[in-house]
Amino acid sequence: MKNPLSEGALYVPFLSQNAIDFYEGILRPDFEVFEYVAGRSTIWLADRVKSLTSVEHCLEWCNAVYDRVHNLPATVSLFLVEFGKFDPDASEKVIEYVNIINLFPDESFDVVSCDGNDEARAQCIVAAVHKVKPGGWLVVDDLGWSPVDNGIAAAGIKDWPTEVRGGPTIGFDPENPAGPSSNTTGFYRKPIR
Repeated sequence: MKNPLSEGALYVPFLSQNAIDFYEGILRPDFEVFEYVAGRSTIWLADRVKSLTSVEHCLEWCNAVYDRVHNLPATVSLFLVEFGKFDPDASEKVIEYVNIINLFPDESFDVVSCDGNDEARAQCIVAAVHKVKPGGWLVVDDLGWSPVDNGIAAAGIKDWPTEVRGGPTIGFDPENPAGPSSNTTGFYRKPIR
């Protein structure tokens, strides 16, 4: 299997070009960002923002990301809460993974991205709501997938102004699929009080 973070790899989020273009337009160099899941998006974001905090559940993936971001200008913090689908302590570790964001005060982040671990996705969306600054963005990937839609409903963000972008996933390799060939991403803007 080819490593999607190997030297010369395409370092763009695993999103549609339409979503990447919108994302690029909302980011600013002074932004503080939190993301559930480290990967290509971490490398891409670290080049565009002031600080980035990511939480990951796979040790090998976390190490691969660290190798690519530790010398970039942004302050990047990687948290690892290691677990797998068949881990007997997975439910406790999922809670720990979701709650990493609670190490930070409410309204700390200009952007929170929820594209995290499948078992935790809905919980991540709910946990993220209070951490987004007014006027900031909650980025939610894989709209239309029931755990994501359930998380959006539970988080109470359906009334937030929303941009939805979708299409073919950039970097999708049909011979080595690591995710969907197309997806839809929601950009939810937290209202300013």
